[in-house]
Amino acid sequence: MNVFFMQNDRHLIKQGMLLFGLLLFNLGTFNGTTTYPGLAAVGTCTRFVALNGNDNNSGSSENAPWKTIQKAANSALAGDVVCIRAGSYSEAVSINVSGSATGGMITFQNYPNEQAILDGTNLNVPIGWGAMIKIQNKSYITISGLTIRNYKTAQKDHIPIGILIAGSGEQIEAINNIIYNIETNYAGANGGDAHGIAVYGTSAPAALNNIRINGNRLYNLKLGSSEALVINGNVDGFQVKNNIIRDSNNIGIDAIGFEGTSPDPAYDQARNGLISGNNVYNINSYGNPAYGNTRSAGCIYVDGGTQIVIEQNKVHHCNLGIELASEHADRATSYITVQNNFIYGNTQAGISIGGYDTQRGSTENSVIINNTLYYNATQGDWGAELYIQYDTRNNIIKNNIIFSSPAKNFIESWSAVMSGNNVDYNLYFSSGGGTNGTWIWKNTTYSTFSDYQQFSGNDGNGLIGTNPLFLDADSGNLKILAASPAIDAADDTNCPATGLFGEPRPAGTHCDIGATEYQNDSGNLFEKIYSQGGEDGRILESTETSNAGGTMNSTASTLNLGDDSANRQYRAILSFDTSPLPDDAILTSVAIKFKYAGITGTLPFNTHGSLLADIRNGPFSGNSILQLNDFKAAASRNNAITFTNTRLGNWYSQPLSLSYFQRINKTGITQFRLRFAKDDNNDLGADFLKIYSGNAGTANRPQLIIEYTVP
Repeated sequence: MNVFFMQNDRHLIKQGMLLFGLLLFNLGTFNGTTTYPGLAAVGTCTRFVALNGNDNNSGSSENAPWKTIQKAANSALAGDVVCIRAGSYSEAVSINVSGSATGGMITFQNYPNEQAILDGTNLNVPIGWGAMIKIQNKSYITISGLTIRNYKTAQKDHIPIGILIAGSGEQIEAINNIIYNIETNYAGANGGDAHGIAVYGTSAPAALNNIRINGNRLYNLKLGSSEALVINGNVDGFQVKNNIIRDSNNIGIDAIGFEGTSPDPAYDQARNGLISGNNVYNINSYGNPAYGNTRSAGCIYVDGGTQIVIEQNKVHHCNLGIELASEHADRATSYITVQNNFIYGNTQAGISIGGYDTQRGSTENSVIINNTLYYNATQGDWGAELYIQYDTRNNIIKNNIIFSSPAKNFIESWSAVMSGNNVDYNLYFSSGGGTNGTWIWKNTTYSTFSDYQQFSGNDGNGLIGTNPLFLDADSGNLKILAASPAIDAADDTNCPATGLFGEPRPAGTHCDIGATEYQNDSGNLFEKIYSQGGEDGRILESTETSNAGGTMNSTASTLNLGDDSANRQYRAILSFDTSPLPDDAILTSVAIKFKYAGITGTLPFNTHGSLLADIRNGPFSGNSILQLNDFKAAASRNNAITFTNTRLGNWYSQPLSLSYFQRINKTGITQFRLRFAKDDNNDLGADFLKIYSGNAGTANRPQLIIEYTVP
């Protein structure tokens, strides 16, 4: 039986329910161009594939490459490093070889500093599983540094997958790959499925062991009732680490059990896993044909998995941040540790546990400790920062910062079916005033903290109404400051040994509440730099196709981005004096943020694509005062930052990649030029976004947030 067709019944529409650290994978620059790092240097390549090759060649030198990746997948030997030269390969590949413990891994990777693309544009997705790269019943395989894209179908029960690892085997890695535009466009509620990366343990008792999914980028995925990255069935020992997963219409990361994926129910659980250091965001099931208008997609979900650690992740702007549940009656998600995560801006819940209705399974013996939840349940129709559902048993929920939106929905527990849960030492605060709020426990609502404590028996050592004092919450930097009441206020019993950034705990008398531990001697310094009124400004193109500035305004309190009624493009300059940074400063984090002020016409994110920021080390036209030539002047780096229509507290915020830190001018001005990817939408109508400029009041001015150390 095809295991996949059992899977189609999962994820029924759920009625009524449902870091900052440096990620290891970054696209860098090499002589001014994008690089595509693999595991091996050129000198260690032992086999070669190139578009101008021939499968009758030996494949053993750059001068005699194979033509197809499939030839390499049929022929490579243990210890080989197969380097794939630049270009677009229109093939779906099955790995038919294995490495070994004695002979070594077989690695399939991009040729260093070149982009090797597997493109599915002209490929048909078969019925059942169809994968651009399929590894089934193989071992000691690494897939690294490849770009996999454009594998799509609109047919029912045809399942496009970027990378599929299935059956049994050991020591299999997917590292530093880019996977996007994998899509099911089937319009029905059932039978549309797709994955970016899928790991299915479909054998028993032999499992998939020691699986590593690290440093990949998955985005723009249409998933139907499936997940961007899934670990399902008989998978024993896995690592999902330092991946970026974004802009998809169902679950980001999922570890699953009890679906019949394994032929033996005793082995049908993803287990002994680590989900760490991932950045998962913009995950929303609304409008997905499998879910209709239901918002039920989690950034990270454990559905029936066991003995898994979820730590040091940044999960935001999904429907649910982290969910621990079992969709199968009389089955449990169990022994899960959720610690040291930043969880913010999610539409329905920050953390959710328990079955989504009374016909589901339970969440048991799990620990949710030292997380920071901020401004979740933003949709306002159902949910809370902490959402506790049906059948929860013997779970520990401690040492968490729970900072709600003005609605003050701290906890919602709608089911009385629970036992042995321990909720304590949590800090509660609301942006609408932190004294009281709403706690729903066993379907009884308490509007004061004291009533909640007394009648629920929870949080006898909890804190209420004291601002935890985040470094820069609107940009998602939820580190606590030196005056935070969270410092030394946690229970040490279950406190993790380190914080989100690896900082040791405790740093003081006791552990701190929340995901980070304040370090008096960390050496981290912080600058919040406001943009300069008079140097900021907006520039309007002279004519629709001139690509030159025609008029400008450097005094307005708002800036326009989009186009006017003559199809002329608006661009904006933000100017920051970054000279206060020490000359020897080592930058560790840079983020730019600006505040929404309104729109005219249609929001350009719907018509003009992404909002881009070019960066200039120094002023664009050699003069920090706004110039017409700033409209088209050369940048130090074009497209340095990409913004989507995602706001937190009306602020747009995005980090600058480590690769571009050298563009920050430590001796003078650093400028950013904002523009939409598409110059106009050719409708002879004004469509522009308005943001506040450096001429606005301090509370609304654009900011450059920089963290650094000095030797």
